[in-house]
Amino acid sequence: MTTAAPASAGHDQPKTVSLNVLDDAAQHREPARPRSSSIARWRAAAMIAVYVIITAHVIQWRMTGHTIAPAVISDSMYTLEMGELNTGFIFGALALLVTLVVGRFLCGWACHMGGLQDLCAWLLRKMGVPPRMFRARLLGYLPLALALYMFVWPTFKREALAPALRALWPTALAYVGDSPAFPGLTTRLTTDDLWAHLPTVAVAIPFLLVCGFATVYFLGGRGLCRYVCPYGGFFSPLEQLAPGRVVVDPNRCDACGICTSTCTSGVRVHEEVAAYGMVVNRNCVKTLDCIGACPQRALKFRFTRPALLKPRPRAQRPKALYDLTWGEELLVGGAFTGTFFITRGLYDLIPMLMAVGMGVCVAFIVWKVWRLVRDRNSTFARAQLKLRDRLRPAGWSFAAVAALMIGLLVHSALVRYWFWRGGAIDGQVAVSREAVFSGHRAQVPAETVAAAGAALDYYTRGSGWAHGGWGFADTPQIDMRAAWLRLVRAEYPQAEDLLRRAMERSGPGDPACADLARVMLLQGRPDRSIEYLHGLADQHPDFAQCRDLLAWLYAQTGQGDKALAVYRAAVKQRPDDVRARAGLASLLLSQGSVAEAIDQLRQASAAAPQDAGVLGDLAVATFLSGDVSGATATLERAVQLDPRAGPAYYRRGAEMLAAAGRAGEAQAWLARAEVKDAGKK
Repeated sequence: MTTAAPASAGHDQPKTVSLNVLDDAAQHREPARPRSSSIARWRAAAMIAVYVIITAHVIQWRMTGHTIAPAVISDSMYTLEMGELNTGFIFGALALLVTLVVGRFLCGWACHMGGLQDLCAWLLRKMGVPPRMFRARLLGYLPLALALYMFVWPTFKREALAPALRALWPTALAYVGDSPAFPGLTTRLTTDDLWAHLPTVAVAIPFLLVCGFATVYFLGGRGLCRYVCPYGGFFSPLEQLAPGRVVVDPNRCDACGICTSTCTSGVRVHEEVAAYGMVVNRNCVKTLDCIGACPQRALKFRFTRPALLKPRPRAQRPKALYDLTWGEELLVGGAFTGTFFITRGLYDLIPMLMAVGMGVCVAFIVWKVWRLVRDRNSTFARAQLKLRDRLRPAGWSFAAVAALMIGLLVHSALVRYWFWRGGAIDGQVAVSREAVFSGHRAQVPAETVAAAGAALDYYTRGSGWAHGGWGFADTPQIDMRAAWLRLVRAEYPQAEDLLRRAMERSGPGDPACADLARVMLLQGRPDRSIEYLHGLADQHPDFAQCRDLLAWLYAQTGQGDKALAVYRAAVKQRPDDVRARAGLASLLLSQGSVAEAIDQLRQASAAAPQDAGVLGDLAVATFLSGDVSGATATLERAVQLDPRAGPAYYRRGAEMLAAAGRAGEAQAWLARAEVKDAGKK
C-alpha cells in the first residue's frame, strides 16, 4: 500500500511512503500487553537474598571477630601482585567460568550493585522519571580498560615490562616504577578485619549514591554495568562465547517491541531476535525480564550456538544507535578523562571506581550542556530544558547545576595542582631519617630546609579551610608529608599536630605512630613517648616498629626487665611473630642469656624457614655460645636463601673465624665475599 505525501516547496512530485499491510488476523488481534512477570519477582528475591547474606556476614564477623574473607573480586589484585590467594580471587574465577557457560547471569541475578541499580531505576519510575539509556561509543570501552589496568597491567609490568626496561632502558624504569618479584602463593581465606580492604561509611554512602542513583539517572537502568564496572570488561567478551542465550520462537513473536522496552541494559531485543533468532548483544546481563514481559511467550532461555558464531541475519541487521556524533564522543571522552584524574584519590577519599562513576556522569552533563547550547529544543528526564531557542526554568536550573559542578571541578583541579607542585619541590628534600631524628641541625643543609619550606607553602594552600588552606578537607597523605617537612625544619610541635591530624582521618598505622613517638622524644619528653607507646602495645600488638621502639626506650632508660616484658608479651600473644622473637633474642643476647636467645631464634626460624635474616641472627648467637662451626654452617644456609646478601654473610663468617683463631678459613670466606661482590657487578 502506498500513500501520497504533501508536496513541499521545491518538489514537483509527491513522495510515496510504503506502509505495512496487516492481514485479517492481525487486524482483529488485540494490542499486545506485557504480562505480569514472575521472573522479575524471582530476581528481586534473589537480589534481596544477596543483601541478606552480606548483612549476615557482617553480623557474624562483629559477633565472633573472625570470618571468611569477603568475596570481592577486586581482591584478586592481591593474588596477582602479592600471591595472596583469597576468596575474592576464587569467586572471580568461578564467576568467569559461569559467564563462559550461561553468559552474564551473575550480573543480572547476584551482583549487589546490579540490585542497587534496579532499585534506583524502580524508584525513579515510581517518581515518573523512567531512566533512558545513554548510548555512547568510546565510554563503552571503559570497563575493558579498567579490567586490564586492575588485573593484567600489574602482572605484565612485573613479568615483562620492568625486566625489559631494567636491561634495555633503566632511565625509563624510574617513570614506570619497578615491581618487586612475585613472592609466591599464600592462602588468606579468613580474616579478623572484614573491612580491611573496604571503604569507610563516609566513603561508601557517596559511592552508592554516585554509582547507584546518579549513574541510573544520567546513563540508564544499567549504566554502571555498561560504562563503569571493571568486571564487565572481562564478562562481556566471555558472554559472546557462552552457549546460554535468550532465543525466540519466530512463530509466536509479533515484533511488538515490549521486550526491548523492558530491557534495562539498553539491548534492542526485538531487532536482534528477528535478525539472529537470539540476543547477541554483549551488554545483555541475563535479567530475563524480556522473557517475563513477552505477551506471546515467544522468548526462552536455551543453550544454543554462542553469539560469536551467530548465523547470518535473516532480517535486516540491527543498526547500532548512538546519541553522540564523533565530535561529541571526543568531547565526553575529554570530560571523563579530566574528571577522573582530578577526582581519583581527592582528599584521600574518592576511590577509583567512584571516580569513574563521577567521570561518566560529568561527561553526560557536559554533553547535555553542549546540546542545550546547540539545539533549538532540549529535554531531559521529561523536563523541557529549552523550547524554540528559549531556556525554560528547568533549563536554567540545569545550567546552574552544571556551572556549579564545573566550578567544583576547577577548584579540585587547583587543589591537585598545589599538591603536585608541592610534591615536585618535596622531591628535592633529600635528607636521611637518621639525620632528622638525631636532632642535630648541622646534619640538615640550609638549602634542604628552604626547599622544605617552599613545599610546605603549596601543601598548606591545598589543605582544608579549617587549617588555613583552600581545600574542602584535609588530605592525610599530604599531612604526613607536611609533618616530615616540619621535622626537617625542626618545627616539632607542628609536626606532632600534623601526624595526629592525619591519623584521625586515616587511622593509626605502625610507621606513623612510631614517628609520632620519636617526635615526642625530639621535644625532650621520653616519658610521654613511653606512655603513648605503652598504650598502643595492648591495642595494636602487631605494630612492630612501635613495640621495638618501646623496648629500646626501656632499655635506654635502664629498665631492661620492662623491655624484656614487652617482647615476651608480644611472643605470648602472637607466637608466630618472627620479628618479636628476633627482638627478644637480641635483647637476651645483650643481657648474656645466650641459650634462651638461641631457643627463640630457632623457633623464629621454624616459623619462617625462608627468612635469611633470622638465620643470620641465629649464627651470631650460635657463635657466642662457642659453636663456631655451627655458626658458619648457619650462615651458609642464609646465603642460599638470600644470595644478594651473600657478601655480608661471608664477611660476618670471616670475622667469626678470625676471632676463633682460624685465620686460613677466615681468608677463604673473605675471598668468597669478593667473588659474590664481583658477580653482583
